Amino acid sequence: MRIERRLIAVLMVVLVASLLCSAQESRSGRGRATSQVAGANTASESAKEMRIFALEYREARMLAQIINVIVPEATIATDDVSQSLIVGAGSNHLQQIERLIQQLDVPQGGGLDAVQMMYRVYMLELPSKHQGLRPFSIMMMGSAQLPPDRVLTAGNGNDVQIESFHQASKGEKRWQFRIAGRAASYEPIERLTNNISGCEIMELEWEDDTPIMPTTTVPPLPRSLQEHLHKFLGEEMGIVGYWFGNLSVPGEVQAPIGPWGFEMSVNRSTQEADIELEISVTRELPGDPGQTWQILSNSVRGKIDRPVIIGYNRDNRGVQTMGALVIVPERGAIE
Repeated sequence: MRIERRLIAVLMVVLVASLLCSAQESRSGRGRATSQVAGANTASESAKEMRIFALEYREARMLAQIINVIVPEATIATDDVSQSLIVGAGSNHLQQIERLIQQLDVPQGGGLDAVQMMYRVYMLELPSKHQGLRPFSIMMMGSAQLPPDRVLTAGNGNDVQIESFHQASKGEKRWQFRIAGRAASYEPIERLTNNISGCEIMELEWEDDTPIMPTTTVPPLPRSLQEHLHKFLGEEMGIVGYWFGNLSVPGEVQAPIGPWGFEMSVNRSTQEADIELEISVTRELPGDPGQTWQILSNSVRGKIDRPVIIGYNRDNRGVQTMGALVIVPERGAIE
């Protein structure tokens, strides 16, 4: 009986020891598994790549918020100047983010690409101070140089003004002279050329001053713009060119505006409420339709429904004329 009790006690000790060993091995196995998972996660974190995605239509901050919700494992920074996303993530997440950007960075319905705008464009200048005197240009040929004082003296008179005189050699004993100024009629010009002996008139061009348009023929500028422009051009400013029309954004237009040629292109900006304008105003040279001179050329970024003012200083036969090009948009005027 005692022997049986001793045998049972020994068996119990062996069984308990076996159970303890199994428990320790189980815990050790779980520890190794946990360590392996942690190591894999650490390796995944260290395998992050960085990519820069330049956006074309959507705002960087807004798109970053969307991606952070869908792919929280990614690290995203934004550059508002270039409208770009700087993304740090594993290769699988980068592929997912790239697909998201392709799907989301598209023109938005109701954005700039769907807007129809009515534009009114004004050119404003001060009236000419040379009332009654028209600009002219003479090209003459002679056999010798002319002293500038001689030309200026020959042109003295209330009905003629000499504004510039240029001469250039055209070969042996041949000189070309170009005189520009203003005159009341052909008679004072004839008097001028008769007083310069040894020269022959090769070309005479007249140019009319740009007339101020009657206020009854053109819609007036908004009062706030008029008051603003009066500070720069003066109370006597008047409209010398006008164009209006419907234009989609993006879009472009080429049209006459007074005696000038007007070109404007309107494009989307990275911000939905902004547009980029490319503007050019030119004029054909009198007597040479193939040649033009640039009145102004400018690139402007602004709000889609805000006026744009571009000042200029136009040279007219040596006389400087101040003016301004004013663009007044109206959203949805024609649809």
